[in-house]
Amino acid sequence: MSFSGNDVSNVQLFQMHVSLLESFFGREWLEAGIRRRSQHPAIKNLLLAHAMCQNNGRIPTSPAFLMSVMPDVVRLLFDGIVLSKASGGNTSSFTLGDFANYGDDEVRKRIDAIKKISNEFNSLMTELAYGAWHQMRGHKVTAYDAKCLPDFRVDHHKLPLPIITDCKRIGQETLPSRYKRVVAKTNKQIKALGIDGYGLALLDVSEKTRTVATQLNDNAVPQAVEEAVDCIQRELVHCHKSVSEVVIQWDECAVLGQDKPGGWMKALVTMRRRHRIIPHPNARFPLKERLPIYPEFTTMLGVK
Repeated sequence: MSFSGNDVSNVQLFQMHVSLLESFFGREWLEAGIRRRSQHPAIKNLLLAHAMCQNNGRIPTSPAFLMSVMPDVVRLLFDGIVLSKASGGNTSSFTLGDFANYGDDEVRKRIDAIKKISNEFNSLMTELAYGAWHQMRGHKVTAYDAKCLPDFRVDHHKLPLPIITDCKRIGQETLPSRYKRVVAKTNKQIKALGIDGYGLALLDVSEKTRTVATQLNDNAVPQAVEEAVDCIQRELVHCHKSVSEVVIQWDECAVLGQDKPGGWMKALVTMRRRHRIIPHPNARFPLKERLPIYPEFTTMLGVK
């Protein structure tokens, strides 16, 4: 099986992703990570890309393989687009830019300092994905370099104040108390910036909701999301007024196949990004206008 609708071969596609990872992390660091069996997400992506190249880009027709591996392939491709776009590179060839369009030298130093730390890298990718989404819509994104400050601000032409944003990826084993600490820290970072704006804490909980469906999902909300919403709503009642909203974000994957003897004849893999908005009931600067400022989309990859 192969991907449908591509102008390049499967092998070329995964080779471009290997080159992108090598440009961002350095080949020596990646090779050392493979030798020590690092669990860093970039090492996992590199091994997946290598495995696909070694198989000449062929996609086995086994439903079990498609269910277990293809969601990771979709995430690999999506991460490649994020890195290319956020850095100012070419999203068609998955090349890395110099991040000049995202921030100054100090911001690039911050990125270099955290990208090789597993949990920091996950949050960095959440930050870059949200920043790139705004850049693609013509909004000005200004990133910050200090740990005591939020990740970036977004100047939206339809809003009188900037959106001051801090992004975090929540791990699978994270306890509910983590949400309280993240919201409290974001509130402190927004206040430290010292400007008026709509404070936003963007929390990606995809690791907690990671399941693969065999049919396109309805609008049911995962239990892990409901638990996060409940915890954060209780936390926002009396404090953290610099946080205008908390947004819970997660991805849903589905693999749909057409049967034939011995496997699937063709398949469709989807990744749907969803979110829940939790407004602060007493925010200093509430977001009264409900504009499309949070990504919600479906990515589809045909395999045949």
